[in-house]
Amino acid sequence: MLVKNINDFFTKFIVVLFISVFGILSLFFISPTISAENNNFVKCDFKRPLKIGTQGLDVFCLNVFLYKEGFLKKSLMNYVLYDRETQKAVKRWQIQNKIFPANGIFDTSSISFYDAKYKNYFVTDEKTKLMKLPEVKDEEIQILPNGYSDAIEYVRFYLTGIDFTPDIKDDPKLFQYAWNLLEEFRRKKEIPSFSSYPYIKDFLENKNSNKEDLVQKLSLLKKIREIEIRELKKIKIASNLKDLHKKFIINAYLDIILINDFFKYLEGEISKDNFLVILNDYESYKNKLSKEVIKMVLASNKPTASKYQFFIKEAKAQSLFYRPFGGKITFIFNCDCPFSLADLVFIGPPRPAIVLVPYWFLGSPLNYLWKNITTVGVWTLGLYFRFPPPCLVGKACLPAPYQPDGLIFMSGTSLY
Repeated sequence: MLVKNINDFFTKFIVVLFISVFGILSLFFISPTISAENNNFVKCDFKRPLKIGTQGLDVFCLNVFLYKEGFLKKSLMNYVLYDRETQKAVKRWQIQNKIFPANGIFDTSSISFYDAKYKNYFVTDEKTKLMKLPEVKDEEIQILPNGYSDAIEYVRFYLTGIDFTPDIKDDPKLFQYAWNLLEEFRRKKEIPSFSSYPYIKDFLENKNSNKEDLVQKLSLLKKIREIEIRELKKIKIASNLKDLHKKFIINAYLDIILINDFFKYLEGEISKDNFLVILNDYESYKNKLSKEVIKMVLASNKPTASKYQFFIKEAKAQSLFYRPFGGKITFIFNCDCPFSLADLVFIGPPRPAIVLVPYWFLGSPLNYLWKNITTVGVWTLGLYFRFPPPCLVGKACLPAPYQPDGLIFMSGTSLY
């Protein structure tokens, strides 16, 4: 009976495991309260000078950065407006970093300094790459007029519509391992990362020497990615979304390639030096892929009088469907109902929110800070859907004492 209950629970767990969708395109992000050199640091992509009166999600990203660094003292009232408080904070930041003239305008000299000090994106020359970016051809996917044509609806499907249950249950050992892994993350108050990179990186840096456990974990992730590719290739996509759809599939292929090459490294078929090059190639591809996906999703939902209104470039009206959040993670609450495989993440000022984060999200191309595992103390920035599913708890699936403001939709890079 106990085994049956566990099976039933995990069945639903996997179904919902990838049930939530997430939040805010921008700096969704995960950066602990530590130095700017840390990989978890919130990163912004500034494409234009910012000054008094400028509005946009890039301004929001700057405000969260200034707040985290201690230059902005107040919570955000108008989070996308470059106001006098932002100007004063920028001036203090410029003076401390000897950026002159320290006039409170975040201009090209400030952007250049920020990029040099705080951004550590790895870029590899295409000619020197050992990992080759996979290609998805038109004939591999279902391009039909009646397919998904709206990027937001496609993202909702991606985060909630894939059923991994039957395949996982067919392998009892893998099923049991997945169950134990979930329990481990819950004990640590962490949100599972469905990306192979952080686990491989920890092993190579001797932060985790349990090779047997790592092989099991990567085998589970590889199985999930294979199911994801198979299921994504089955769905119908309108021609306007085919490029976006391909990038989600490529994201899954990248993880499989990295896992396969890591297994070859363990078997001695690839040298450590060459595998480190492959790992850097993966970083470069993944960073680029996430930025492209986020840009495509936002660009496809530019504001119109009758549909979405959102802060993109010149747009100045607040979205009816999703909003930004930014600040330090202060608390994580597990929605442990078998149908709710997600966590509530409580985010503090400067732009607080309670965001529902499905476990599947962190390994998706919607999460720009894909290297990190979300936990208390990390700084995060992103966008969330305003109409989330509820957080349910217990076997009876009752409403939790806390409920989300929204469902996470994007994270990890500039909202601009």
